[in-house]
Amino acid sequence: MFTTISGFAFANDTASYLLMLAIGTFCLVFVGMFFLQMKPPTSSYEALPIGEGRPPFSRKDSNPLQRTKPGHSKHSSKNSVHSDADSHGHSDDLDERSSLMSGAGDLADEDEGSKYGSHHAHRQEITGMALLPNATFWQLFIMLSLLCGVGLMTINNIGNNAKALWHHYDDTASPYFIQKRQLLHVSFLSFMSFVGRLASGIGSDLVVKRLHGSRFWSLVASAFIFVLAQIAALVVVKPQSLFWVSGLTGLGYGALFGVYPALVADAFGVKGLSLNWGAMTMAPVLSGNIFNLAYGRILDMHSEVGRDGERQCSDGRRCYSSAYYITLAASAVALVWTVWSVRHEFVVRKRERRMSEATHA
Repeated sequence: MFTTISGFAFANDTASYLLMLAIGTFCLVFVGMFFLQMKPPTSSYEALPIGEGRPPFSRKDSNPLQRTKPGHSKHSSKNSVHSDADSHGHSDDLDERSSLMSGAGDLADEDEGSKYGSHHAHRQEITGMALLPNATFWQLFIMLSLLCGVGLMTINNIGNNAKALWHHYDDTASPYFIQKRQLLHVSFLSFMSFVGRLASGIGSDLVVKRLHGSRFWSLVASAFIFVLAQIAALVVVKPQSLFWVSGLTGLGYGALFGVYPALVADAFGVKGLSLNWGAMTMAPVLSGNIFNLAYGRILDMHSEVGRDGERQCSDGRRCYSSAYYITLAASAVALVWTVWSVRHEFVVRKRERRMSEATHA
């Protein structure tokens, strides 16, 4: 949006564009803040592991004889639940959301869970400094760092790609014409990022709820799209075909951020999500700078200083192709890692299910 406005209002004026970004992004948040309404929570939410029901035992029904016996109808089972709730002094209505809500006594502590050997449906809440020794945190952190760094290199340099290709393809192209093409790629990349976020968020929920699969499949899709984007950057020689690079990069980047907050919530709980996600978004700081510095160094090696004092490369894709070999390797590593994550999650769930069944047989 900002790039499109700048193309019409501040053509060839980078300083005004940056000033508009500074003011515009602040105003969007500041003005919207006054329309934000905080509703008091009616009940606490606890994330459930995929494919698992409620815990076999809890404080409220630790006696297995109190559970509904096989053969009882759904209606009688519901009545027994309401009777039990009434006997404990609870007046809250129990509906289809009960499996996601934590009532008084629903949360068995870790010692009791170890005693019965059951797999509790409620995720352990992890946040703050407790994230540092956690292997899952570093797994998610490094994967985000790899993929986000790959995406940021193209996002920050798609204009340089377009400029290099146009100078090689048509040396008569005016700076104004090239700038228009650069802005067009930035806008297209942003639009595809929006599409990726929307598709990833909805798609991951469908995979989890309908197919009972892993949310990591959305991450696999993102990594695979990034691999395709790097290959496209290495084979595209005509500037008219550069939309494959910007489009695939935006789609993969959007798919990455469309599912990652949900992965963080699944892994560490929802109570500390804001802090956990803030810590997770520090991941691109290192990788983003590394990949961008590599791109800049490679571009400078193929560039010459023109009469206007600016560097210019007319070698086409050779101006930056070496940088995309680096990001292609990073994307391939991330793709293999995400596929392994799907397999690992499946094995862990299967092992936990077996342990729970063996303990309560």
